[in-house]
Amino acid sequence: MTMSSTLQKESLIGGESRRIVVGYDGTPGASNAVDWAALEAAAREWPLCIVSSATDSEVPPDAAPRIAERLQDNLGISVSVTDRAAGTSLIEGVNGNDLFVLGPGLPSCSVPSLQRCVPPTASRRSPCPVVMVRGSFSPRIRRILLGVDGSSASQTAIEWACTEAAVHRAEVLVVHVSEPDSAPERGDRIVEEAVDDCQRRIGNAAVELAVPGSPRSLLVALTRERDLVVVGSRGPSGFKTALFGSVAVALAEHAYCPVVITQPQAKRHECISRAPSTAPSM
Repeated sequence: MTMSSTLQKESLIGGESRRIVVGYDGTPGASNAVDWAALEAAAREWPLCIVSSATDSEVPPDAAPRIAERLQDNLGISVSVTDRAAGTSLIEGVNGNDLFVLGPGLPSCSVPSLQRCVPPTASRRSPCPVVMVRGSFSPRIRRILLGVDGSSASQTAIEWACTEAAVHRAEVLVVHVSEPDSAPERGDRIVEEAVDDCQRRIGNAAVELAVPGSPRSLLVALTRERDLVVVGSRGPSGFKTALFGSVAVALAEHAYCPVVITQPQAKRHECISRAPSTAPSM
């Protein structure tokens, strides 16, 4: 890993390098998101960019640079700070190679965090995977929950989850939750194909679970025992104009661990060929 000798005020425009980009507005949730993003940047050996948008007048103007210095000293990663003008979307300038991280807004905020930081655009699509860091999180990702539904966004989620599992040597629990009126064999086929795909990528670190019920409530409940959950932005029946589907939004607002939401057209990264020889214990 390399360590920046100085903090930089830089633009987010252009370039094909991969970065972890995290929004910071001085709230406790944003501070938590910065800590998670820093650990992920260290694990992937990617640079970290803190996009600062302090909406609270009590937040010191040098808060983000101070955080960047601490992270550089503690983790030895390259950290930069970009100031974002008030009212400007935090995700502006982020590209398809990046990973965008944010924390939940304050309870008093009437606008959901996803809509606040990833507003609708002409294409109605985030340029890269989005991570919502909720509550406390484990500094070591060992158990990943992967929700699949057979959609193109779900396929991207499979690829992303497997890459993450290879980076952290984590187990992936592949889950498909079928609505009660759905044919059981369809759900079995979806999860079987997803597990086969995962096992080709990361070996026997992938296990499966197919259950009937409400995808939103059951997936939220399963996040209690996981370090990370990965889902596609919308299901096969979702409207093409929708930015995020109901399941993704429900997880972003109620999950007990960080949530990764992938887009069907997101840049696909080659999975790291580093599969554990045995599945980690659950």
